[in-house]
Amino acid sequence: LFANNYARNNKNLLENGNAENVQDIVLYDETNDNNSNSTFLQSADFAHSGTYGEKFTKTVAAGTDARVRFHAHAAATASSMSRLLAGLEYTIEAWIYVPTASGILGTEVSLVLDDDTAVPTATAGVNTYDAWQKVSVTRRLGVASTGVEVAVVAASAAANGEYFYADDVRVFPTGVNNEHQQQLQKSYGTENNVETGNSWQNPYPA
Repeated sequence: LFANNYARNNKNLLENGNAENVQDIVLYDETNDNNSNSTFLQSADFAHSGTYGEKFTKTVAAGTDARVRFHAHAAATASSMSRLLAGLEYTIEAWIYVPTASGILGTEVSLVLDDDTAVPTATAGVNTYDAWQKVSVTRRLGVASTGVEVAVVAASAAANGEYFYADDVRVFPTGVNNEHQQQLQKSYGTENNVETGNSWQNPYPA
């Protein structure tokens, strides 16, 4: 759910989460992501579904982490909720692929769902190499929160140039009835998120 009465597909609040467009993966109505010490680019090397995934490459030496935030602001303290609602529970999930040759450890990959009222919530990325694995983290935002951070992170221990892949990234509210009072139809890029009969079609594989 978004603030200000936006009717969106609650199965995924991200645009381009399936990486099939060259545009950034961002929360709806954001214009760009926020990269720190990293690149996050469409790649045909590995894809969980479709033709493309996103390749995350760390661009800073060990000792500093690297992040891709799915919104333009830099941190949860930036006083921007990116239309997420304080007090609501959200989940971020992604399919992660760590090639053995990349050098990065699965424990050095995480998803972060943070707000400005508590410590970040993160989950270790993978315990399997050279295969896709779904990881997720769920968190209820603080009722007084005024800023969020939704990101994928390479830990500070990872070396410069180490990399992994992400695909079919989703952010969605949990425990929310996914119905609307009217029929809506909207297409976002190649995702084709379409509502018919008050039930959104989900373009993301289980």
